[in-house]
Amino acid sequence: MSILGPNCLPSNLIEQATFICQQLTTRNWDLLLHPRLLGACMVLMPMEKLATAWDEMHPLDSQDHVMINNFRVELWSPLMFLHRESRIYKRYFPVVIERFSHKVLAFDQLTREQNLNMCEKNPYIGWFGFPSLDWIHDYLMDHVIAASNGLLVIDSGKEPSSKCKKKKHPRQKVPNHEFWNQTENFSLKGQSLLVVCNALTKEYKILPPLVNKLITGKVGVLSFDNATRDIYHLIIIGWVYEQLTSEQRAQMNATYGIGVYASNNIHKMVLAIYSSQQNIWVHLDSIDHARPAHQPNKGGHICCVVINRNVYFGGFRIQPVVTRIDDVETPALFYINATLNHAQRLVFNFSVQSVWNNIPIVEPPKVVRVGANKIYAATRQITNKMISNGKILLVEVILNDDWAPTGVYGMVPNGMMPDSYVMKLYINEFALSQVTLYDIVGGDNLIAFFAAKLSSPNIVFYNIERAEWTNIIIPMNNCNPTRIKSRIGYFDYMEGSYEPNWRATP
Repeated sequence: MSILGPNCLPSNLIEQATFICQQLTTRNWDLLLHPRLLGACMVLMPMEKLATAWDEMHPLDSQDHVMINNFRVELWSPLMFLHRESRIYKRYFPVVIERFSHKVLAFDQLTREQNLNMCEKNPYIGWFGFPSLDWIHDYLMDHVIAASNGLLVIDSGKEPSSKCKKKKHPRQKVPNHEFWNQTENFSLKGQSLLVVCNALTKEYKILPPLVNKLITGKVGVLSFDNATRDIYHLIIIGWVYEQLTSEQRAQMNATYGIGVYASNNIHKMVLAIYSSQQNIWVHLDSIDHARPAHQPNKGGHICCVVINRNVYFGGFRIQPVVTRIDDVETPALFYINATLNHAQRLVFNFSVQSVWNNIPIVEPPKVVRVGANKIYAATRQITNKMISNGKILLVEVILNDDWAPTGVYGMVPNGMMPDSYVMKLYINEFALSQVTLYDIVGGDNLIAFFAAKLSSPNIVFYNIERAEWTNIIIPMNNCNPTRIKSRIGYFDYMEGSYEPNWRATP
């Protein structure tokens, strides 16, 4: 599809969409449309023409299902409304993306609950196949770090180094390449690349770069600012990791004494806020001496929660001056108040002994939003940095009236994952003993637990309303657990939930 800029959007959008909808649909008609005009047409089109237009847009997906492992998986269509009159669609959670084909699979809990009697015959009840994201260039398609109101935010890695002159690894041409021509020193490091898109209309926008900030392990939250939900802020949390320069090392030695500063590296967690209305990054903040629980390239993602511009995330607090090497890193909960009139940063050591007194040492928390104003934190028991028995548990993060954490944690009903479900996250006991990582994502009344890099076809749910644990299986061809090792990383999960929306604009 031809992706046109915002200035090319027809001024009489509704009139043109109405005219097109009154005509007979023709093959590949969508190739001639601006993405927003396409979205307007699909909103205004009569019901009897909607399915026909969809089939012509996706001729390879014109059937209503596919077969995976001899089980039927329904394909999504634009007639699957939550409210037919308003043409509002369901919200799907969780969502996984096949890495090689970029095919999208999304889950609907209500569909599964309404067909529980069929789940024994078909374990994939509740899963729906969506159109592939293969129209996004492979270079831009990495991890979906935020999703809401029909928009997806993709962490596309970084721009290649301008010093890359070898024939085997030429510098690639990337969109908005003029942004990358910064100082020579900086272009050696590359810059973070973020893309916002509407998966239905195929409209996308590459965000301006964060100058001089290569941020890894990013996760984000979309916050919409008006009733029509066409203006948003994107809140990003990520990790900046750099080695000390000789000048910085000399400064540390002068400050703390020679050999006292333990680390040769600089770690910080960075907060950045982008405004769609202004098309710029409007806020930047950071917490020094902090890093995520796991290095992103080894699996495991940062989790963050945003409530009214109050940002919460977990990780390690790094002590810049230490007397014992064991005390360098401490599990912690970080908090940043990102409102313009009240900048505040707080760090709390994370421990669950007040709730689970038999579990003295745990991993850094993975936070998830529960309802409108609650936060749960997931963690796992460790002993000497090794998993002792793999217990995964939830606690509530208690907040003050001003939304700042109190540093106190509360009990979550039935908050410890049963051992049988812990084992479903991993291939076998050997994988569990190797400190296999896990990730969590929250959506509506569910918290979903994944094995890092989706090395298991199982997803474990905690139902917040019922305080129950269940699990589902990802529709994955040849997902025999004895063969799954060769398929690690075959799928990636999407942060947040997905609600199709023809009107959403990046």
